[in-house]
Amino acid sequence: MKLQRAGDQMTAAGLSGPTSVGVLANRDCGWVAQANAPWITLTAGASGKGNGTISYMTQSNDADARSALITIGDKYFSVNELGVETTPPPGGSDGGGDSGGGSSGGDSG
Repeated sequence: MKLQRAGDQMTAAGLSGPTSVGVLANRDCGWVAQANAPWITLTAGASGKGNGTISYMTQSNDADARSALITIGDKYFSVNELGVETTPPPGGSDGGGDSGGGSSGGDSG
């Protein structure tokens, strides 16, 4: 048995609809697919015999990047989802800049 490709990588937004991977197997070869993470849902083709297609969806990710596997028979399909990048606040880390401004006027008289 072979898989159409080794895996997928997606943005932290997840998938707006299912994506698929092809299973190439002899017609006598039965197989079962199972994801090892709760953020992956198999939507079609969780088992079959011979050639087939597995469809899955991922939930959005609001933390660090994550990886999981979908086991299909004795093969593994990797699913990698990017994390949300945190950006520092504007203005750098010194808390601001020079708060003084202009020159002070002297005595006028």
